[in-house]
Amino acid sequence: MATRPPAPGTEHGSGTGDRSAFAGVTAVPPGARLTVSASGTTIRPLATAGAPSSGPDQPADRLRAAMQGAVAEIAAGASSTGHAVAADCSGGMDSTSLAMLLAQCRTARAEDLGHAAVAVTVHPAGTTAGGDLDYARAAVDYARTGLAGLARTVEHLLCPLDDRHLPYGRIGELVPATDEPAPSTVAIARFDAELALLAGRGVGDLVTGDGGDTLLGPQPGYLPDLAATRTLHSQALLLRHALGWARLRRTAVWPLLAGARAAAARGEPGEAARTRTAMRVVARTARADAQITEQLHGITLHNPFTDASVVEAALAVPGPLRAAPGDYKPVLRQAMAGLLPETVTARRTKGDFTPDQYRGLRTHLQALTGLVDGELAARGLIDPAHYRALLTRAAAGAPGIGFHQLNPVLATEVWLRALHQRPAAARWTTTDEDPPPAGSTNSRWEVF
Repeated sequence: MATRPPAPGTEHGSGTGDRSAFAGVTAVPPGARLTVSASGTTIRPLATAGAPSSGPDQPADRLRAAMQGAVAEIAAGASSTGHAVAADCSGGMDSTSLAMLLAQCRTARAEDLGHAAVAVTVHPAGTTAGGDLDYARAAVDYARTGLAGLARTVEHLLCPLDDRHLPYGRIGELVPATDEPAPSTVAIARFDAELALLAGRGVGDLVTGDGGDTLLGPQPGYLPDLAATRTLHSQALLLRHALGWARLRRTAVWPLLAGARAAAARGEPGEAARTRTAMRVVARTARADAQITEQLHGITLHNPFTDASVVEAALAVPGPLRAAPGDYKPVLRQAMAGLLPETVTARRTKGDFTPDQYRGLRTHLQALTGLVDGELAARGLIDPAHYRALLTRAAAGAPGIGFHQLNPVLATEVWLRALHQRPAAARWTTTDEDPPPAGSTNSRWEVF
């Protein structure tokens, strides 16, 4: 079992721009500061995007230094609270890399922190070997035996999951009110089980690998960049990589080539710019997940792959070198040299959430269809009959229906209901008691 499914609409970017989940409310972009004063409001970026100006020379070394810095900051913050800090350790490259960096950091500060780093791995109940579990164990065993000083500072915590934790279970019961629909809504039952286990061990901070696939994972989004560079080398590289991606996808190469050349002709933004935008969406939506962990179990959630220094270190590497079709996450693998066993760095697959989603959909179909005639239908945003039929067909395994058509609707419906059902901490209200000063509104902020 995977820990959580990809965030709907976030793991591969979104076109929401500066829109928010609330009508008439504009989101402040990640990496920017909003200043409100009597003269008005201003939004300014905190840093200029671009390659790191200092630090190690090699791209892999820069990425490792940035990841180490992000994790060290989390560990330092945890040291002041006296709580333990944990990291997801699925056995995949992203989360396991962060878990081992955390263990290394905790070793360096063992006298100050006094807690072992907790590496948590979810797995099917009754399963003691195979899949993600073997890779996670290999990483922890390597840390304990292959890296000096780590033996006493890595605790491997296993979180067994059964049918009670299938996707779509307890979504109306567990999901609290958040700023926007939370990516973990569909998998809230298993997420809550992991958080409850960690809270029982005194964990106050959880590090996740969310965003790693968007930043470093395989994707052919850089092909238009190659198509736009009219050199023999670039065109040869374009053909070779397009053939590689077509082979992986078991599809024809010509649509990939035609799409890349059409995008280049239109002058669309380059892959690095689009990935940076996608990472901003990942970072923004991760806040809703963080609100869940804080409200349900008092745990602070961290996503180091969304850290500005990590993003810039990764995007300083050209797309063809960062995510080639025949080389899985090469820059991350090089960055983690010596910290992960070869068993993990040689891995070319990851846990698949899809079978669990189908089982959960079939198990909870009646409850899910009961959600259809709700807030979204009342606002005329969905056709209840059409969406109910879509759910039924998807549960039956009908082809051509993707979870991206189902999950965002369910997450938004649950979110709207949570906003109505949970008491608000604060609410924007309007009053006509006094005329507003020039240049202002007659609204006020009430705290309850």
